[in-house]
Amino acid sequence: MKIFLTGGTGFIGSNFINIASKSNYIFALTRKRRNKSIKNVKWIHGNIGDDLKRYLKKSDVLIHLAAEGVLNKNISFNDCFNTNVSESLKLLSNSYKAGCHKWIIIGSSSEYGNSLRKNKPISKDDQLEPLDNYSISKMILGKIAFGLAEQWKIKLLYFRLFPVYGFGENKNRLMPLLKFASKNKKNFILKNPNARIDFSDVTDVCKTILEACYAKSNTKVYSECW
Repeated sequence: MKIFLTGGTGFIGSNFINIASKSNYIFALTRKRRNKSIKNVKWIHGNIGDDLKRYLKKSDVLIHLAAEGVLNKNISFNDCFNTNVSESLKLLSNSYKAGCHKWIIIGSSSEYGNSLRKNKPISKDDQLEPLDNYSISKMILGKIAFGLAEQWKIKLLYFRLFPVYGFGENKNRLMPLLKFASKNKKNFILKNPNARIDFSDVTDVCKTILEACYAKSNTKVYSECW
């Protein structure tokens, strides 16, 4: 299978490449030129809003991981909207025109926002109440993408991921900080000890995304997962 991947240099994307490239060919988009060669991976220098139909024509599935504002809570709405909505929609449009009609888009559990504060299990059908610029922009993209998938007869899988941990994770996130404190026998203070949060291992997440690339849907044009 040939996969077009955005966000391949990020935490989840780099882990996905390590797993998927063993048996699949990947066109990996990157804003920085990459000199490191990986078997079955072609690095494409550019931005998600560029005309990438040359590579999308050769791809069986588009996996859209790239996003702005994942770790920057102070990012402006305009910056989030430009990348996460405007540029992303150009990517989806180019994918459609190129004949790549299977999309896997990675959203975020933060799109549920205020619903998460109720401290109850979340269903994919629960109300979206995002609380920050990043989450709002991801929600907007998701809603538009579902509309386009229905209109254009696209097979769309949309994953709203809860916190992911594992190899290559930012050292300032919860799991690495917790491991560091434990290893060095230091006290660790949880700011919100009563919160109920699901965590997923990055390897499991990447394997699930890869399995979704091969999934066939004969009854629905698109479906939603998280």
